[in-house]
Amino acid sequence: MDSTSLQDFISHAREARRIRFGDLRRLQRDILPARLTTREDAELLIALDAAVQRTDPDWSDYLVGTVRDFVVWGLPPYGAVDRDKAEWLVDALSSSGGTKTARTIAREIVREAREVDEALLALVSGKVKPRWRNNGSAAGDAAPEAGEPGAALPEAACGQPLSGGGAISSPVEAASNPDSASINQLAR
Repeated sequence: MDSTSLQDFISHAREARRIRFGDLRRLQRDILPARLTTREDAELLIALDAAVQRTDPDWSDYLVGTVRDFVVWGLPPYGAVDRDKAEWLVDALSSSGGTKTARTIAREIVREAREVDEALLALVSGKVKPRWRNNGSAAGDAAPEAGEPGAALPEAACGQPLSGGGAISSPVEAASNPDSASINQLAR
């Protein structure tokens, strides 16, 4: 991947404050034809999502899938999100201002990975308070804490039932028990 081309793409998109159909196709075809290869490139795209005002309808799906695949399958340990990946990802997603796309990226990674560190599970379940961007709410409002009205339910966040025959009964329990942060256990 030519990072100069990615830098040029990002500069152009930031200046225009939008990503058009042709821009997205050029990114997919010419700049990142295979996949993301570095954390820095992922951070740049996540930050770009927060910086633009209008995007092609396919942008969000592209960004979510690209970052999800990079985090889960492009970085060791493959298929899992360890502490290092989780801390980096929580920081990158929170620094972006917490766009709707950033929240979707976090949920999709939790769904895809076989094992997920408690730091990312806590973000998705609402246990930690991220630095989400103010998306149309009153100035100074933050995302609701877990248990408050408007907070995402853990099973809605993960898209899977979180109780049953497994040893873990909730993502909060999983987050508080570092030995039990397997998403497979959460899904049972």
